[in-house]
Parts: sequence; C-alpha cells; structure tokens
Amino acid sequence: MPDEPAPDADRPTLDRSAAWRDHLANERTYLAWLRSALAVLALGLAAARFGGRGGVAAGAILTVVAIAGLVFGAARYRRGRRTITTGVLPAGGGTAPIIAGVILVVSFLLAFLVLELAD
Repeated sequence: MPDEPAPDADRPTLDRSAAWRDHLANERTYLAWLRSALAVLALGLAAARFGGRGGVAAGAILTVVAIAGLVFGAARYRRGRRTITTGVLPAGGGTAPIIAGVILVVSFLLAFLVLELAD
C-alpha cells in the first residue's frame, strides 16, 4: 500500500519545528527590545516631568534613545525573519555592539549633563 501516508506524516519535521522555534525566539527578542524601549521612554517622561532644570534635556535624550531602540528592534526583527525564512545568513558583524556603544556614550553624556545642570 504505497499510496497511504506514513503514520507520522502529519507530525512536524525537525526542520519545520526548528524554524518555528527560531521564529518564536525572534519574536521574543523583538518584544524584549520593545519592552526596554518603552521603559526608557517612561524614564525619559518622568525625568522631563520631575527632573528640574536638567530634566527636560534628560527626558529629550532618553526619548530619542527609546525611539532609536524601537527602530533598531523592528529592523532586527525583520532581518531575523527574512534570514529564517530564506535560510541565508548575511555576512557581517552585526550592529548590536555599535548600538550598545552609542547608548552607553549617550548615557554618560546624559549623566554628565544632569550633574552639571544640578549644581
């Protein structure tokens, strides 16, 4: 009876389940970027509202950082989805270390600005 499907033909194959797992991990990473950006935005709004003289500048900088995080997270999600779907890994070192460095430098500048304006 060669026309009958194998008993476990309806079960997902290893490749299909691995792709689903990768898609779900990509989505979790995007949601983490979204959550972090919203937390930075909330911190920026609180700094602008309650921060005194330096609070408005701190709030503006944190808002820009939050928007950059949202844009970067969305771009990373789309790139990850395309990579998983096509199965072709792009060459390159990635931009995450660059973004992390920029956020670190902006944070130090923000701290310096707030401390200078507080005196």
